Amino acid sequence: MDPCELVRPVVKGALGVLPLDPGGDVRESCSDKAHVVCKPSGKQLLQGITKARVEEAQGLRDLVSLKLLRLNSSFAEIAKRPEESPPGPAVLLQRIGLLSRHLGDPVRAEASYRRALVLRPDYAEVHNNLGFLLESSGYLSEAAGHYSQAIAIDPDYVRALVNLARLRLEASDPDLRDPGAALELATRVQGLLGPDDPDAARLLAQARAARPVPEEARQR
Repeated sequence: MDPCELVRPVVKGALGVLPLDPGGDVRESCSDKAHVVCKPSGKQLLQGITKARVEEAQGLRDLVSLKLLRLNSSFAEIAKRPEESPPGPAVLLQRIGLLSRHLGDPVRAEASYRRALVLRPDYAEVHNNLGFLLESSGYLSEAAGHYSQAIAIDPDYVRALVNLARLRLEASDPDLRDPGAALELATRVQGLLGPDDPDAARLLAQARAARPVPEEARQR
C-alpha cells in the first residue's frame, strides 16, 4: 500500500475541522431590546465553535504527526532489510516469466527469462526456470546447460540439482544421459534435504537403479 494512503484519511479529517474565517460582520441574533435575557449572538456562537474546532484540529494534527513518525520508523526498519526492498527489473521479469508460463505463453516466458539474464547473468533461479521451460519444449541440451549454470552459481540450489539429475536419468540422447552424474547429483540432494526426505530418497533410488552394472559384477 502507498504509505500516503495510510495518512490521507487522517489529514483529510484534520483539514475538515479547520476553523472558518471568523472575520467579517456577523448579524446579532438578539436585536429585540425588550428581551431581558439574550441568547448568545451569532458571533459568540461562531467563536465558541471555532475554539472547539481549533482544539479538535490540533488533536488531529498531533495524531497525524504521530502516524508520520511511526511510518518513518517503519521505513527505517524496512531500509535495514534489503530483502524487502522493491524488486528490481530482473526480479520483475522473472515473475512475468513464471506467470506467462502458467498462463500457457512459453514464448513470452522465454523472452522474459532471457531479458532477466541479460540484466543479471548470475540469477540462478532464472537459469533454472529457463532450463525447465526449454526442457519442456524439447531443447534438452540447452536446458542442461542452464541447470548447470544455476548449480555453478548456487551449489546448494536443490531444484536445479533435482532437475539436472532427472534429465541425466531420463534423456534418451547418449550425450545427455549420464546415470553416474545423476547419482552424484541425487546424493547431493539427499545431503541437503536429509535422509528422511521421501523425494530425495526416491531420486537417489532411481539413480542407483539406472547406474550401469560393472562388468566384474555381471560375470559373477
